[in-house]
Amino acid sequence: MKNAFLLRFICCVTLMATGCVTLTPQELAYQQKFMAQPTEFEVPMAQADEVWNRALTFVEKYSDMKVESVTDSMIRTYLPNDVMNYGYTIVKLPVGDKVKFVVDCLAVNSDEISSNNAHIASFYIATGTEPLRGTLGN
Repeated sequence: MKNAFLLRFICCVTLMATGCVTLTPQELAYQQKFMAQPTEFEVPMAQADEVWNRALTFVEKYSDMKVESVTDSMIRTYLPNDVMNYGYTIVKLPVGDKVKFVVDCLAVNSDEISSNNAHIASFYIATGTEPLRGTLGN
């Protein structure tokens, strides 16, 4: 099911790049929000556990690749094994009285789609806002 969704997503991104697909106002607003979210961000120490839990939830719920390891400072999936799979590495680092999160999407096929997926993951992790259907995976 995730692979079928990701294939649709790749096709939509390709069609959007060629001008053949028009986003709805809701999709456009969501795209602007997730792309504005940096893949490296800081939160106050008091929010770090909540944000870290969202990071694990996102990876378990949306990554095609299973979680390989979880430590106090890193969540990593297995590496993607074909062009339709995506995995993630999320790192948590203390920075003074804050915690820095670094989100990376690992993909075989497209740097642009990997970047989009990393921004979507970062947006979810930072805000708790679920991805719109059709932008990532369900």
